[in-house]
Amino acid sequence: MLRALDGDAAAYRRLLSGLRERLRVYFDRRLAADPAQAEDLVQETLMAIHAKRATYDPAQPVTPWAYAIARYKLVDHFRRVRPGLWRSIAWDDEFVAEDETEAADIRRADPRPRRARQAEGGAGGRGGPARGDDGIGGEGGCAPGGSAAFGAAARRGRRGMSDELIDRLSADLRPTGRGAVAGRLAAGLAGGLVLSAGLVLVLLGARPDLAAAAGQGMFWVKLGYPAALAGIALWAGERLARPGGRAGDRLTWLAAPALTLAALAALRLVQAPHEAQAGLLMGHSARLCPWLILGFSLPPLAGLVWAARGLAPTRLRLAGLVLGLAAGGAGAAAYAVHCDEMAAPFLLVWYSLGVLAAGGLGWLSGPRLLRW
Repeated sequence: MLRALDGDAAAYRRLLSGLRERLRVYFDRRLAADPAQAEDLVQETLMAIHAKRATYDPAQPVTPWAYAIARYKLVDHFRRVRPGLWRSIAWDDEFVAEDETEAADIRRADPRPRRARQAEGGAGGRGGPARGDDGIGGEGGCAPGGSAAFGAAARRGRRGMSDELIDRLSADLRPTGRGAVAGRLAAGLAGGLVLSAGLVLVLLGARPDLAAAAGQGMFWVKLGYPAALAGIALWAGERLARPGGRAGDRLTWLAAPALTLAALAALRLVQAPHEAQAGLLMGHSARLCPWLILGFSLPPLAGLVWAARGLAPTRLRLAGLVLGLAAGGAGAAAYAVHCDEMAAPFLLVWYSLGVLAAGGLGWLSGPRLLRW
């Protein structure tokens, strides 16, 4: 795969040919009753692998990445044709494809249908009805006689088409940059942030004492806290924008800026007289602050949605949540230019609520907006 990313067409063709066999096993096991559709999904997945090859992480094996794309295509297929069955299945439900390398090797050694191998008790037979690990398909088989022969001929025709498809994809290969995912997400966030900052200046204006406020440490805390949240969330989103990506280790870093600000807020409350504590917490704009942050997070969120749709997230709800947090952090940083609140307790509560609201919006809209 690394040679393919560098533009080696011969290596890319070998890669696609090998993946095709594994994908056939994957879809055959889950769509045993509809071999024609299984072969169509093999070709759709090969095209998706080509279109989304920039999302491959060189530090990870290529097979799970390809299976994650296949699983996405399978779920998308059933979402279209069997909505009653799949409406209750969230996009983030884990139907992780097992490594079917051994099954693919058996298939290449003996290209007969799996049921024919099972009937002879050959290697790779599992017995029982062919039913996928996703709990789908396998309730029917090929009709006897002429129907089976016709189906086999149609199948061979589709497989010949997949050879032509691999030839076309290999001829279309261009070198792919390794930082494409991070670069696209950063471009989407930066564009949205510029628009949000412009809206803040036009609609609300900068605080009158901005130059004097910039000389105070809390001003930079107020600006740095949401910026840190946005940066860490974008860092996690870079993983989730890839097929099968996981970002749990990166998401834990979101606690660092929150805990730092919480410590400052606790210290400020302890030092303040009792009668002043409510003012430190509520300020004079608590009712508006989260809503304004949510509103100014919409342009960054739109930019990140644009970026993610050009990539290949497969855990759409979680990706939407993380990208929403990044957008919320960017929106809060833009709003900080206008906001004159400087108390750490206020920032901890109301800025955090605004960022979380943006994350919630991303979580709700992710399965619809991030589909590709």
